[in-house]
Amino acid sequence: MITDYSVEISPRRWRRTAFQLLLIIVGVSVALAQQPSASTPSVDRLQQVISYLASDALEGRRTGTPGANDAAHYIAGEMNRYGLRPGMQMARPARTRGENLSRYLQPFPFVSSVELGKNNLFFVNPGRADDTAQFMVSQDWMPLGFSSNASIKGAEMIFAGYGISSAELKYDDYALSNVRDDSPASKAGLKAGDKIVKMAGREVKNVYDYTYALGEMKAGQEYEVEVVRGSERLTLRITPAVRKQ
Repeated sequence: MITDYSVEISPRRWRRTAFQLLLIIVGVSVALAQQPSASTPSVDRLQQVISYLASDALEGRRTGTPGANDAAHYIAGEMNRYGLRPGMQMARPARTRGENLSRYLQPFPFVSSVELGKNNLFFVNPGRADDTAQFMVSQDWMPLGFSSNASIKGAEMIFAGYGISSAELKYDDYALSNVRDDSPASKAGLKAGDKIVKMAGREVKNVYDYTYALGEMKAGQEYEVEVVRGSERLTLRITPAVRKQ
């Protein structure tokens, strides 16, 4: 026995039901729109990316190492996920994920190490054959990878110290050992025992800072020099001059 039930909905109730359904659809749409997608940048996602790239798993990412290659492929994957257009275009569509990521990568040559060549010589000849001193490479000195051949004649030699600054040993190579009379340093008020801590706007913490500061100074132009003298910190003014031969 089949019973046919028919339900009649009044126009007023139908409009109310349709309006409620419309509110539900709009609410769901708004909620979905507020959900962050995988390709939407966020603070948590950026922190996740940076934490991985800075992690010990990539071992410092030195160029040419597996860690650097892993980081490069990871970044390529992020670019692909955000829909960035790759710089390397292929003649055919990528068939695998590896081919797709390779379009974001560009190989280039680089120098990973430098080998010491033969016949590296360094000797000093003060003008007398019996006083010629030769220094052994890797024992007394080591050439830099970008150094070139050079010969210096008629130059004055001075002892530059060992680069040691120790209050415990009461020894400081960065303190002035001597100030020549009538020199720019003497005219500026520098004295033996002064320790230069700032020169020409550059903090002097080691011999490299001191060398760079000297290289930036020009003859005839006045510069400020800060020194430590005992317990005092003094600011002096020095004007470099061209050394007379």
